[in-house]
Amino acid sequence: MRNLYFIYIFALSFVPVLVQETLLFNIGTFGVYLTDALDCIVLFAILRTLPVRKGLLCSVEGVLFVLLLIWLIVEILLGFTRFGYRALGESRTVMNFFSFVLPYAVLYRKRRSPSAEETLRLLRGTVLCAAAGALLFFFLGPFMGMTTSDYRGEKVLGSQQTFYVLVSAVWLLAMRPGRGVARTSTLLLGVVLLLLAVFSKNRAAVVALGVVFSFYLLFSGRLRSVLGIALIGLLMFLSAWFIFPKMGDEAIGALQGISDPSTDQDFQWRVLVQDAALEQGLSNLWMGEGFGNYYELTYPGQYGMEVSQAPPHNQFLTLFLKAGVIGVVLCLVAMTVFCFRLFQGLSGISRNSLARSGFVLILLIVISQFLYGMAYDFIPFYGIYCGLGCILLKCSGSGSVESVAEPAPVETA
Repeated sequence: MRNLYFIYIFALSFVPVLVQETLLFNIGTFGVYLTDALDCIVLFAILRTLPVRKGLLCSVEGVLFVLLLIWLIVEILLGFTRFGYRALGESRTVMNFFSFVLPYAVLYRKRRSPSAEETLRLLRGTVLCAAAGALLFFFLGPFMGMTTSDYRGEKVLGSQQTFYVLVSAVWLLAMRPGRGVARTSTLLLGVVLLLLAVFSKNRAAVVALGVVFSFYLLFSGRLRSVLGIALIGLLMFLSAWFIFPKMGDEAIGALQGISDPSTDQDFQWRVLVQDAALEQGLSNLWMGEGFGNYYELTYPGQYGMEVSQAPPHNQFLTLFLKAGVIGVVLCLVAMTVFCFRLFQGLSGISRNSLARSGFVLILLIVISQFLYGMAYDFIPFYGIYCGLGCILLKCSGSGSVESVAEPAPVETA
């Protein structure tokens, strides 16, 4: 199961577009794509975790997440009764929630509960594998002819790939051990990855995780860390801008849309589409319209009313439109309780514990989804990180977390 787990991680971080668009075969009018083959790994994980369901349901946050999954299944089944196989096709958009069970399938073997050390190793492997896939695509994508272009210029990395690179940068900048050369090289690598994310011209990932990480450092009393990272990052950014002026101009132009939305064509379009999605969702307030109808959002365009068949680029609105108020409330309550439980877990872990870095990283990822989900969709690995967090919380309840300590003190930049 571990090998399948990392195949799933790497495939979705390396070539997500190729995974979504590669048709394997047809069943009547229903196309089976490569992404469906990967989703079979999730289905296999669900079947594998049924014998260890006590691991899933042993905590409040686990129960809430499972309730959300059950409600999504209900909505998919209701959509199937109305739209047939189209409901299964559109359900691909919420498979990131069902990946919650993947860490359980990997770590729970023969009813044996995993240790905190095993869970942290899997977390570290997940972060590194996702970042490696995104970085490999960054270097190979142009040669594969898989870049995209818009008013911000040419882009190689997608928004979610940028998020994976940022997660690895946060891991290095916030939880780096050691002193001397190791400390400096780790700091520089973290800043390089941070700059790579900025030059990707994707804003949602940078703003969501960057803002949450900055607030974490400030509230932890680490103003010097914020200033140090900002200063080093600024110097490296100016140097890169001097060497690659066109890339720097495009990155600045992409970020300017945040401070002045009136100049951002993409932002204006999204606001109109999201308003249309909200209005359409109000007609099926409590249960939503279910899956299978896809999107036909009517909004006022430059030359009259236009129809968008794209999603509203807001996961909360997508849930509201497809799963109603019940779906949105279940999601928000699960996220809020999970964040609160992770914050509680931090209070009982020493700063020299390796487990603390795991708690902090998952907490930052989950909190950032409140912002990222409003600008895009939740990252595909959101469910995986929630599953890892639930298992870590279970380990902290059993007292095994404190036994996992760093060989050297953990220091922050």
